Amino acid sequence: MMNDPGGALAASFTAAQPNPGSLTTAMAPGSANGSFVTVAINIANTNDVYGAAFVITFDPSKASYQGWTHGAILETGGHVPTYQVDASVQGKVVVGATRNGAVGSVNVSGVKNLINLTFRMNAAGSSALDFDLPSSALYNGAAPPQPIPSVGFFGGTLQAS
Repeated sequence: MMNDPGGALAASFTAAQPNPGSLTTAMAPGSANGSFVTVAINIANTNDVYGAAFVITFDPSKASYQGWTHGAILETGGHVPTYQVDASVQGKVVVGATRNGAVGSVNVSGVKNLINLTFRMNAAGSSALDFDLPSSALYNGAAPPQPIPSVGFFGGTLQAS
């Protein structure tokens, strides 16, 4: 978690889908500290997950991307996955995460964490935090991995006051 020494803003996140159903990738509130807020990217009840690729969009006049930490899904069985996170374009975070080599995919039962993204609110107000569709997909364990059909993607809203 980032430390906000003396920030005047209080940041938070509200999920668009707080109770995700099957075949869902959804954002959820993580920790908050002053103007910093972490958003969990979770996968719910989805079989044969080998990786994910998605683009997150936000209003760069209200928020800035600060960093990421890995989740637990792709690490299943002690595996060390590859994460690529790029925020070189203002207002976008591009994420790629995958298991590597001849290892099995993961069946996600319930809601499990894929990755956590931390943002800093730069001004009071709100910013939608959304998945850019159709640039977002979960991938299965086929060779080569293929998009898992019918997965829903749900974002939310960053707020600061």
